[in-house]
Amino acid sequence: MKLIAAIRTFLASIFIPGWGYWIVGKPRYGLVTVAALVTLALIVSWTRLILYPVGYYSLLFCVLLPLIGTAVHAASIEVRNKNTQRNWKHAFLFAVPCILVMFLLFSNRGVTLGYEIYRLPAQSMAPTLLEGDYIIVDTWRYRSADPANGDIVVFALPGSGVNYIKRIAGVPGDSVSLLSNRLSRNGRPVDEPYAMYDGPARPYHALPEQTVSAGHYILLGDNRNNSRDSRHFGAIPRENLVGGVSHVFFSSDNETGIRWHRIPTRFD
Repeated sequence: MKLIAAIRTFLASIFIPGWGYWIVGKPRYGLVTVAALVTLALIVSWTRLILYPVGYYSLLFCVLLPLIGTAVHAASIEVRNKNTQRNWKHAFLFAVPCILVMFLLFSNRGVTLGYEIYRLPAQSMAPTLLEGDYIIVDTWRYRSADPANGDIVVFALPGSGVNYIKRIAGVPGDSVSLLSNRLSRNGRPVDEPYAMYDGPARPYHALPEQTVSAGHYILLGDNRNNSRDSRHFGAIPRENLVGGVSHVFFSSDNETGIRWHRIPTRFD
């Protein structure tokens, strides 16, 4: 029975940080655990360390290590203490607001923490970003800076609510065209070492010359002949930009497994 109780307490502590302490009658330990983990997440996010691979991996390590450590500690208290006082009512009263706080904090992390996590579902940004890449997006980047040509951004397609990832090819006032696999901006060809033109070019892959209107941006996929972008749905309003891509923190392929050589890939 003690072993079963210890396993239950361990799993409870993993599921909800600090919950195991409440189960074994150590509520102060539970409150300290939650406060410490939330504070750590806020510090790493608000200082923008989360936008650097070393900051992201450090946060994972600093969360997982104490989470497992406190779970083991709570389970050991369950095993050692024969007279453990349990108050299940208080334990569940702790669990409900704890789950609510964590849900609100992380489900709205784009606003509260300044970053978002996405997985690339397709190859429209190849070879820069590949299907199966997991990326961190800085959702606060354009609060104090203007989007610039060459930035890789996530945006919400107007009228659909679907998020896309593309590269900015034209900012307000630019005259932009894409003809014969050559991007031109303000009458000059643009050097694009990241662009790929695999497959046959079709008429709808071209972008007739146009001037970008105020508050809008021309967005193109790096995989030019396999991308649905501003050539199809036009320029995107600034308010639809979710943020700028910071780095790839994980990458995997169904055939080859984890792509270690892409972890991490940083974008300035």
